[in-house]
Amino acid sequence: TDDTLPIENGKTRQCHDGAIDITKGADLVTVSYNLVTQHDKSMLIGSSDTATTDTGKLRITIANNVFDGTTQRVPRVRFGQVHVFNNLYLATSGGDYPYGYSLGVGIESRLLSEANVWEAAPGLAASRVARLLKGDRVEDRGSWFNGAPLDLAGALRAANPDRTVESSVGWTPPYGAVVDPANEVPARVRAGAGAGRLW
Repeated sequence: TDDTLPIENGKTRQCHDGAIDITKGADLVTVSYNLVTQHDKSMLIGSSDTATTDTGKLRITIANNVFDGTTQRVPRVRFGQVHVFNNLYLATSGGDYPYGYSLGVGIESRLLSEANVWEAAPGLAASRVARLLKGDRVEDRGSWFNGAPLDLAGALRAANPDRTVESSVGWTPPYGAVVDPANEVPARVRAGAGAGRLW
């Protein structure tokens, strides 16, 4: 973990970056039923703001995962059409990996969130769930934050009053995924995510 790494020039010298990075024109990738824990920059989709050759690719599905003790980038998206559904995010305010944000809305990204659940420590607001990073399109359907419906686009608008936030991504997943309602996600994903637990 980062707390065991040396300090150089006043900062931790990190020896790692993304746990799951999907870049360089990768396409039609699914990341599902994983337990991702104790990590900072967890998942990057699209490596650079200048990687315009990724346009039309990076069609990614992130489903049924548990993100526990992740600081940021679950995922951070550039250029891709990314479907994020039925994930459980456990956001902590302290420790070695304090919560920063989950969904990074980067340049020309089209991020569709459905029935994700955030269980956040006291003092962490719903406005922290997503961050605008040169992008402006994010759509959410049926997600929850601490047991209440989440207005993702509204939270982004409130946190970024000088920015336009489009609440429609303009695409529909080309597959018939079964999206469970948010109230079923925590128990089901906890029971199924992680090595040797697929059912």
